[in-house]
Amino acid sequence: MENSLQVEQIKYDVDYRNSGILKGIPSSNGIVIAKAYVLENFKGIITDDNLENIDVKKEIDKLENAYQVIIKEFEDAYNKVKNSNSSIKSIIESNVLILKDNYIKNEIIKIIKFGYSAESSILKEFEIQKSFFKNSRDPILRERSYELDHIQNRLISELKHQFINYEYAKGKILVCDNVTPTDLVNFYESGIVGLITEVGGIASHVSIMSRAYKLPSVIGIKEASSLIKNDFTLILDGFLGLVYYNPTFSLIKQYKKKLNQIIEQRNSLGYLIDKDCITKDNKRIIISANADNQQDIEYAILNGAESIGLFRSESLILNNNIIPDQETQYQYYKKCAEILYPKEFTIRAFDIGNDKYSEGIPYTENNPALGFRGIRYLLARDDIFKNQILAVLRASSIKNIKFMIPMVTNIEEVIRTKIILNECKEYLRQNNKDFDENIKFGVMLETPASILISESLSHYCDFFSLGTNDLTQYTLATDRENNLVAEYFDTFHPAVLYLINYAIKVAKSKNVKISVCGEFASHSAATKLLIGMGIDELSVAPPMILDLKSRILNISYKSAKKISNKILRMNNSSEILAELENNSI
Repeated sequence: MENSLQVEQIKYDVDYRNSGILKGIPSSNGIVIAKAYVLENFKGIITDDNLENIDVKKEIDKLENAYQVIIKEFEDAYNKVKNSNSSIKSIIESNVLILKDNYIKNEIIKIIKFGYSAESSILKEFEIQKSFFKNSRDPILRERSYELDHIQNRLISELKHQFINYEYAKGKILVCDNVTPTDLVNFYESGIVGLITEVGGIASHVSIMSRAYKLPSVIGIKEASSLIKNDFTLILDGFLGLVYYNPTFSLIKQYKKKLNQIIEQRNSLGYLIDKDCITKDNKRIIISANADNQQDIEYAILNGAESIGLFRSESLILNNNIIPDQETQYQYYKKCAEILYPKEFTIRAFDIGNDKYSEGIPYTENNPALGFRGIRYLLARDDIFKNQILAVLRASSIKNIKFMIPMVTNIEEVIRTKIILNECKEYLRQNNKDFDENIKFGVMLETPASILISESLSHYCDFFSLGTNDLTQYTLATDRENNLVAEYFDTFHPAVLYLINYAIKVAKSKNVKISVCGEFASHSAATKLLIGMGIDELSVAPPMILDLKSRILNISYKSAKKISNKILRMNNSSEILAELENNSI
């Protein structure tokens, strides 16, 4: 069932007196216009009442019966998904295992024997179990407490004879406080077209399942189920994390136009979006995207990008002509990471210099490309650099962020950066702020110096990213912005190819991941050459993704390797281009 793009044929009987917009976390991409189905929240009970004349045997029997019913319900759900996405299957299976673990049930029975009802005993014991997760500093582990909430609430609902009619939600957007994985399976089977929850995180089981089902979802909207009423008309934007309730006709029209544009885009090479990117002889190639802003990220996702291989964070400065403060950066990086999750989001530190932003640079430079820019500027302005690193680290609690630095020419720049990175980590620890302790760190290989010392750099890095535009400029002493020497700017020059190939060999030998993120990555003549050299990841502008994938699907890695070996022995670019043209797809 394909629900990522959906327009329901509904009657837009909108009550404009009760309309608005809600902001949440984009959990699963897609856009839907449909009616709301609001699932009534579970009604809790008082847990502190100790009943003097409780029938212990009756309460234990009730508990045993509830367990059997819910286990069967979960097993039925598992049977529905056992041939589905492996992540969905494993989530339901893990819930069944929790239910079948007698430890929790036996602890509940002990509480019943002290004179508490089965319902109260369930709540008491599950609160104890959840506390282990709630107190964790790891946000993903904290999300697991919601899974115990799901099981607890299903058991109590069974005891209180509260049941859900899944068919009522057919063709509608489900709005709820939270939903169990088994309920989501049943709602999906009944035909819901979108999901809105009040709680949960992007690493929760329900979020993972939504993405696997391609069910547009927005989570973390407080009071959603009280503000939205049954049969309200909704626009759910799973790209931006927005929900419009009772929207205007003009807004509906605007979103329908947006949907049609998306559908048209997908109809050309859209069949490739979900297709694995592998060569004819089964070599896996990752296609990532370069991005300057949130819109680029959304477009990249629509075109099937597997990650953002390069986010040019300096766009935050250039668009506003000011260096944003830490909180502004944090909120922006976090939002982008949430849109992408679980895909990786590689943030490049501010790559600014006199040619882009002159604040803090004492005088105008005659040649900014060879001047005070990139990591040189950042290390000199460690106030700016530390603020950015702190913002990136705070956003990294989502655990899909990578961080890299530009314009590296010596090992000391990397060592000093790592010291600052560790200082920022310690600061966040002392202030009880969440972040990814194991955030991946890398460098841009865009100067000949960085490539020639790449073996030394590999001891400090988790990944390399080849910036072929600047690499060509610096290798050939050719200003890529200067029309007088434009003819000399040639990434197919043997010297540039030698450096690219050398970097790939070093990375492979040191088990450091390497990608190409410059324009060369999307050049039609370069695809076979780069794959033959051993590149496993190419990061390109979003509009180029599907064309690139189409080429890769028609390439043989074995053949590409032979061609690249031949080309690396050639002496001039005209010969190289002629050879590539003769072997074009």
